[in-house]
Amino acid sequence: MNTAASMGPVQLAGVTYLISGVVSFGVAGIIKLLYGLIKLQKKKVLIKVITASEVPVKTEPPLK
Repeated sequence: MNTAASMGPVQLAGVTYLISGVVSFGVAGIIKLLYGLIKLQKKKVLIKVITASEVPVKTEPPLK
């Protein structure tokens, strides 16, 4: 059965817009997820750098 024959042009346009809306929201969600993961990785690296710089460095006593 042909979908275009059983639905009118207005209903077909509505279904098309619905499908494109679902796809666009899905792509936007994936982009947002990737952005959040990248931000989380940068935050973890920053925390490692900050904690590494706060570790006291042992210095050798001067030679006599």
